[in-house]
Amino acid sequence: MANTPNIQPNKFVPFFIGAILLAALVSAAVEVVDTGHEAVGTIFGRVTGEALPAGIHVVNPLKRWTHFSTLKQSTLFEGVQVPARDQQKAAMDISVQWRLSPGMTKTMRSETGTQEDVFRVHFLPNARSALRDAGRGTEKVEDFYDQTKIDEYRLDALEALRRDISAVGIEVIDVLVRDVSLPPIIAQAVEVKKQREQEVEKERAELERVRLEAQQQVAKAEADKEAAQLEADARKIRAEAEAFAVQRVNRELSADYVSYIRAQRWNGELPRFTGGGAVPFLNIPMEN
Repeated sequence: MANTPNIQPNKFVPFFIGAILLAALVSAAVEVVDTGHEAVGTIFGRVTGEALPAGIHVVNPLKRWTHFSTLKQSTLFEGVQVPARDQQKAAMDISVQWRLSPGMTKTMRSETGTQEDVFRVHFLPNARSALRDAGRGTEKVEDFYDQTKIDEYRLDALEALRRDISAVGIEVIDVLVRDVSLPPIIAQAVEVKKQREQEVEKERAELERVRLEAQQQVAKAEADKEAAQLEADARKIRAEAEAFAVQRVNRELSADYVSYIRAQRWNGELPRFTGGGAVPFLNIPMEN
């Protein structure tokens, strides 16, 4: 019977342990930063002041890295109570678009902490305060139904946010008002007012239609009158022309008729005397 070799598994344990340690060391020495992110390093809890851009980096394995996103983000604030000068409040749904400023992540990490800490400590309270106070310049809460007033409110909130939190490295891109809800009594009054305005506008449109129709009728009557006058003038001209023609014909016919009568009555003798005096003419005998 052949002798089987005596394999001692314990001889391979150090190799496995060494391979694991080597892999862990390599992993700790390589840091991958995603696109649109920055990584801030710390060693033994102290910020080193080193920030890594997006890419693959070989680093000190003793360092720890905190990642910050510098991509554009949007936060929705629902039901923000925005007061006007009349002490009434409108409930608004507002989206704030923002991002962390590249190059400011080292300051954030040393002064505030992680990205979640920056969002919780600096962004949320300042955003709520700015969104609430930006409406105080509005005279009446019902004005928030006016798009012009909403645009003014949005710009005021955007300016306040940029002023309050830009110093900590948060860049506010835009403020968007998604929805506006007024108190029920105010909303009902606004609805009644809108209905009345619509009715008045409808009546105004009806009056305008009647006025236009009246103008059209007047214009038609004037046109008919002018046409009738032109027709009468034309008939008059035709009548005058016909009368003139008849008169001319009558004159011509009368002259011919008189000549005809004279010719019928002539006895063939020439007149012997003429004029008003006693101027004798020669008596010329006429042969029959």
